[in-house]
Amino acid sequence: MLLAEVAARMHEYKPYNLTTISWAIAKLVVVHEPLRASLASAAIARISDFDTRRCARIVWSFARLVVVDSPLLNAIAAASLQQISEFDGADLAIPAWSWARLEFRDPTLARSISAEALLRISDLGPQNIANLAWA
Repeated sequence: MLLAEVAARMHEYKPYNLTTISWAIAKLVVVHEPLRASLASAAIARISDFDTRRCARIVWSFARLVVVDSPLLNAIAAASLQQISEFDGADLAIPAWSWARLEFRDPTLARSISAEALLRISDLGPQNIANLAWA
């Protein structure tokens, strides 16, 4: 009942709330299709308000649950391309890993992530480098 109420009100939430909800359902491995669909729809509607961290966390949560939502992934990829120079190491590695896990292919995005990662290679930690290499 609570999940249905959250799903019904998803479009009222701010980007921070959307990423918090997505993180929580991924961590708890909550499989609730109406909630997932509502989250994806709300995120797409607010994508221009998402910063790099929000983009990274939303795509991670869908990858954690191995849920491919092509419209959402495409929207996040487009938003990420516009902000690629603002991503820090984790925000580059997390979505790269996530898109790879979901077998989502966007050659332009992959090249942009690779180029940014090379510019920051000395600032990337071992886990970020491993995630980028795996992706």
